[in-house]
Amino acid sequence: MTEIFFDGSCSSGMMGIGLVVVQDGVEERNESFFAGIGDSNLAEWMAFANALKAARNIRRESRTEQIVLKTDSKNVINQFKGRSRVVIGDVVRRSIILASQLPDLRVTWIRSEKNLADQYAKAGLRN
Repeated sequence: MTEIFFDGSCSSGMMGIGLVVVQDGVEERNESFFAGIGDSNLAEWMAFANALKAARNIRRESRTEQIVLKTDSKNVINQFKGRSRVVIGDVVRRSIILASQLPDLRVTWIRSEKNLADQYAKAGLRN
């Protein structure tokens, strides 16, 4: 099983995103990026889009059957699943297209302290 933890962070309008890929319980990769100027919701959606790209690439390379994306953002989960309203922008549109290419993908909520990507999202603010 592949788990992809993702997180977005925002401070004073500066956004950072983080990603951690865990395969069969072993951390394989982590990433940290400065994502520009925006707000926390945009940072979370950018992190989600990045996690979806990673999931697509993993699926292409290894044919891993089960991929679970994990986030501490209830907003992204609820907006993605249609439970709450989201303003459709380019990042959201791209995310929906990417997710449609991964029909058996699971996206789950985790507590903030369990999100392995949190430290990388915060580090992205400094890059």
